[in-house]
Amino acid sequence: MIGDRADAMLEDMDEARHEGKYRRIEVITGRRQRRNWTDEEKARILAESAEP
Repeated sequence: MIGDRADAMLEDMDEARHEGKYRRIEVITGRRQRRNWTDEEKARILAESAEP
């Protein structure tokens, strides 16, 4: 099942590359999980991204 999803994702990436619409992807490996940002951290990051 996971192999099928990976194959489909690779096909989509290859197609996107040839069509000139390649997107940034992030590969998460190992035992690390997604970050859990607090509301305060999210607000700070958002405010920083709006600064010139």
